[in-house]
Amino acid sequence: MAGSAERVLQREIMLRLGAGPWPVIAAPIPNGIYIPAHNDEERRLVGRIVRRMKDDGMLLPGAGDMIVASAAAACFLELKRPAERDLFGRRSVRGQLSDGQREFRRRCDVAGVPYAVAHDWREALEALRRHGVIS
Repeated sequence: MAGSAERVLQREIMLRLGAGPWPVIAAPIPNGIYIPAHNDEERRLVGRIVRRMKDDGMLLPGAGDMIVASAAAACFLELKRPAERDLFGRRSVRGQLSDGQREFRRRCDVAGVPYAVAHDWREALEALRRHGVIS
């Protein structure tokens, strides 16, 4: 998840689920990482850290942004930017899945693991209900 709109949605989902009547755990998946590097030496160090995280399986390209689990079920949630209108009335495009995200969704389908894409709280709530994570 890269955009600020997606981070806001992630926080909203976690807050609403935490304050709601559902006994669930919503955990963000730290698949994106930002480590500032100001010179070549720091860039090499950051490269080593990221390679090590990939080798150790800590970074999985395409994995969902969140996993929401209850005693009944669990679901990967991929959060995407909603379509919006700007001040001039132009409509932005909704966020789309990358190739890595489509591959991860395919792997979930093959394994029978619930996976959903949400552009807002309503879509996330519907997906969690559809997959039996919440009632």
